[in-house]
Amino acid sequence: MCGIVGYIGDKAVDTLLIVSLERLEYRGYDSAGMATLNGGKLGIRKQVGKIQILKEILK
Repeated sequence: MCGIVGYIGDKAVDTLLIVSLERLEYRGYDSAGMATLNGGKLGIRKQVGKIQILKEILK
């Protein structure tokens, strides 16, 4: 299954997006990722496996 969350605003979003993705994890995850835009620069982080693995990479 696919789950998508989004946020538009000026606050730091890493924690917000991770928590939101964790709430969807019951649907079954084989991978997770995030795309953020900061100062006109696109940042993409993705990882095969559960959300916890992505969370560790973001530390």
